[in-house]
Amino acid sequence: MDQALFLTIQGFMLAFVRVAGILGSGPFFGGRNVPTMFKAGACFFITLLVLPSVHLAASQIPTSVLGLMLTVLREVSVGLAVGLMAQCVFSAIQMAGELLGLQMGFSMMNLLDPSTGASVPVISELYSLFAMLAFFLLDAHHLFVRGVFESFQLAPLGSTALNPAVVATLAAAVGRIFVMALELAGPVMAALFLADVALGLVARTLPQMNIFNVGFPIKIVLGLVTLGATLPILMSALSRQFSSMEPAIRQLLHGM
Repeated sequence: MDQALFLTIQGFMLAFVRVAGILGSGPFFGGRNVPTMFKAGACFFITLLVLPSVHLAASQIPTSVLGLMLTVLREVSVGLAVGLMAQCVFSAIQMAGELLGLQMGFSMMNLLDPSTGASVPVISELYSLFAMLAFFLLDAHHLFVRGVFESFQLAPLGSTALNPAVVATLAAAVGRIFVMALELAGPVMAALFLADVALGLVARTLPQMNIFNVGFPIKIVLGLVTLGATLPILMSALSRQFSSMEPAIRQLLHGM
């Protein structure tokens, strides 16, 4: 076989493995509700688009089976790391919905999330759907796809070495999930906290009132009204989080 053709086939296979790892662990494409045929087709066509920018030398291709397996595993790890970095924003959104569902009393009524197959509160599912809509409305999917292309420039095929800095960057991103969740759920949580304080004062003033039966619908109505009123704030917060996704991916790739 011609060496140039052999290098092209090897480069396509390694690039396809990395793209599959990114899309499989990233937002939207990694959901269980996305058909497998669509995922495979998206990986194939994105790999075809990035193939002209992939430069693979013959010295970078291992000659042994073990070396080839380690190279494939390394590319899968790079793809999973990039996809998980982008997925952190959606994990924070889901956590924000779970916090609000717990505080509003919706944690007793769960729904099946089709993208993850897990049982989540109603508010969490509402937040996830709104975030996915904002993901496409704010053109954040373009940032994600651009991150896929830039990964081959910042971390070339066959020359990527995973070091402890990558693990530290991923750990810092996971640690920021709770901070992002509090930022997204902050306005509604503040209103519900004030409602709890007011209901506590009413309970102390009128001990004969069944505050649980009164407070439960009040907190639900107040939470939904506050949620609707703070949607512009939520959209602004999501815009900031999605904008920070691309620099975070670049920082991750620079450490490889």
